[in-house]
Amino acid sequence: MNSVKARPNKKEERREVTTRKILDVAESLFGERGLYGVTLRDVARDADVDTSLVHYYFTDKTALFNAVFARRAQEVNDMRMLSMLKYETEVGRKNMTLEGIIHAWLRPFFEKLAEGGSGWRSYGALVGTANSSPSWGTQKMTETYDQVALHLIGLFRDLMPDAPEEDLFWSYHFLTGATTFSLAQTGRVDALSGGLCSSTDMKAIAARMPPLFAEGIAAMCGQGRRADVSNWGKTARRSSPAQIANRPRAAAKSNDDGAMTSSSAKPARRTVQPKA
Repeated sequence: MNSVKARPNKKEERREVTTRKILDVAESLFGERGLYGVTLRDVARDADVDTSLVHYYFTDKTALFNAVFARRAQEVNDMRMLSMLKYETEVGRKNMTLEGIIHAWLRPFFEKLAEGGSGWRSYGALVGTANSSPSWGTQKMTETYDQVALHLIGLFRDLMPDAPEEDLFWSYHFLTGATTFSLAQTGRVDALSGGLCSSTDMKAIAARMPPLFAEGIAAMCGQGRRADVSNWGKTARRSSPAQIANRPRAAAKSNDDGAMTSSSAKPARRTVQPKA
């Protein structure tokens, strides 16, 4: 029996091409200017389409922004989760290190930025802008990236079970702050170094951040060193032993469709002795 090859739907092909073009242009503009610095008219002009067509496909600017942000987000989450799980599997939980965990979380996204073309660089800039924009970015980052972030923090917790709980979250705060500033590709280090360094050199950034943050996080969580805050009128809050004992341990598992999710299983733990 001869199979009948379906004829391509020209209308659907045109729609797909146009939609992708609009998303690409919007991604670049949102990454450069943020949510409030872009209009649908700007997108239509740069995409060389009528503004009415942008409205037809995406209704309004918020819908367009959400589509742009979500387009690569799941791929980023999947890459990061799979990379961390692969690291755990290859070395075993008892042999994990902070540097290895951070490298597994950081590397996939930065590889995409280095090798995936201008679209990925624009998306990286968009994520960097979102993470520093409380009025519109915080909620978007929360609903998009919290699951993987909490898994990473859970690995920190498993590796350093005696660390104060708040320091685990501060660790992620400092790490993701440096990460998203790097994603923004501001050119600051280019100017400061007289061209010796480049804010677009993602491979150089990805090679340097894991050892830097591994040492810093180990020192903060393991040694308990703090800046003198006595003149600020308050002292740093510390977790009680009971809080540390009762907090959950993070692990990961695959659901029926292969997506990665977090669970509260208690994997084997290993105490890290940070360098003095």
